[in-house]
Amino acid sequence: MLCADVGAPSNQPEMVRDFVVVDLTTGDARERLAALVGPQDAWFGATGPKLAGLLDADGTAMAVNDLRAGTARVVYRLLPSSSDVKTRGFPAMSGASFSADGAQLAFWAAECLGANFAEPEYCDTAQGSLVVVDLETGSHRVVASGEATGGGGIGPMAFSDDGARIAYRFARELHVRPTHP
Repeated sequence: MLCADVGAPSNQPEMVRDFVVVDLTTGDARERLAALVGPQDAWFGATGPKLAGLLDADGTAMAVNDLRAGTARVVYRLLPSSSDVKTRGFPAMSGASFSADGAQLAFWAAECLGANFAEPEYCDTAQGSLVVVDLETGSHRVVASGEATGGGGIGPMAFSDDGARIAYRFARELHVRPTHP
């Protein structure tokens, strides 16, 4: 079992940087592993635990961190924003989720199109895109996009067991789309 070390605040899971692999039969900590990304999702396969999360402080590089190898590979980088609006927290990527087999990664990418009138350091209108990355080939596909702030915004997602479809919440509605064209 992969457990987060208790050093990070519980209300900021993306700040966790240390993990412990626990042997469930004995309860012993088998190994300590350091994260190179701000973790958003974890996957545990035959090659060991992997995390998906942001690699850099500016939030423009989504990476997969192989905890055992101590390496991180950027799988998607946000392009420079086409918007002149600069606000706190944008551009952003969030909600990363591995497919059941660990072969794909999905996440929301968003950029601010309009600042809040009363508090201009915050975003009022953002465009969000649901991105699915094939982790073997590195190819990516935008599965859905639209207004990400008003009317319920963006929400959680989950792959089908075979990875062929992804379900996600967008603007208070549940949608299901294929992950490949």
